Amino acid sequence: MAKESFFQSHEEDWLTKELVEKTLKELKPKRCFGFDRVLLVFLKGSASELSEVVTKLFKIIEEEKTPEQWKVARILPLFKKGDK
Repeated sequence: MAKESFFQSHEEDWLTKELVEKTLKELKPKRCFGFDRVLLVFLKGSASELSEVVTKLFKIIEEEKTPEQWKVARILPLFKKGDK
């Protein structure tokens, strides 16, 4: 059985640059940030400039075609305390 995507329930071209821009502009302009450490004020203020790139990123996720470069990680173990 094929894996069903969350996005399959939506119509074909539901994800548009205009929708992403509108959503970014509707963010509450708090000066706090999330796990990604990006300020909401920055996202809201840069909505016009970021909307095209963010739309492309979401479409990549929607199509489940993750670029190979995104699957590579560099892991550096860091000693914190105690016996080595």
